[in-house]
Amino acid sequence: MFNRNNLLHNPFSTKNTSPGKIPYYFGKEFFSLFREVSLDFQENFQISHDKAAQQFYQGLYYLYLKFSKFEYRSQIIGPHGSGKTTLLVPLINILENCNHKIISVTLHDNKQKLPMSFWKNCKKLKEWIKSQDKTDYKKKTPIIVIDGYEQLSVSQRKKILQLCFTEKWGILATTHKIIRQIPILFRTKTSPEILEEIVNYLLKKNGQTPPFDHSLYFTLLEQYHGNIRDILFSLYDLYE
Repeated sequence: MFNRNNLLHNPFSTKNTSPGKIPYYFGKEFFSLFREVSLDFQENFQISHDKAAQQFYQGLYYLYLKFSKFEYRSQIIGPHGSGKTTLLVPLINILENCNHKIISVTLHDNKQKLPMSFWKNCKKLKEWIKSQDKTDYKKKTPIIVIDGYEQLSVSQRKKILQLCFTEKWGILATTHKIIRQIPILFRTKTSPEILEEIVNYLLKKNGQTPPFDHSLYFTLLEQYHGNIRDILFSLYDLYE
């Protein structure tokens, strides 16, 4: 199926598919919302003239504005492999470019407690804030980012929310289940069109003509229960 001579390496390898390497594809139904977002933020971000790239950054900026209206407390919710982390990584970049201090942690399966390094970073952030000259320091809400929030125990969740409330910090979490205390920023989902966009992006980036018939994307999504991450793993094996 694949012509190895046209490729320098496997387009579905981890270094090509890890979060931050692939743009998040929002889906056509969101474009009407994004058109209303001004592109005046181009002064702060390097934007491509490519239409798909512009829609991607418009989507990010739309979510940033929505996040700020939620007082920087939101959740990104969606099933396994639907792109939550893929969307989270560029959002963190937007927040950092807007001068928000970020404390970020990624939790994996059965990780019910936050690591000690997280709490040490929180302590350092508190000390840094206190050290700032209030006349010169333009305050931007610090934000805790937790990827995989649903892994945490109930007591850890309460501790985090209490910290954010007390210190007036924001929180941005990815989760498979709704966090009742936090507004929903975005629901990620998968579709044959989104999967096709991702596969085409990876193949074209590596000089390969997309070989799949559109109907195959329906089959792959059904076979892997909508988990695009698992589908990309399977395509890696197919290419090898």
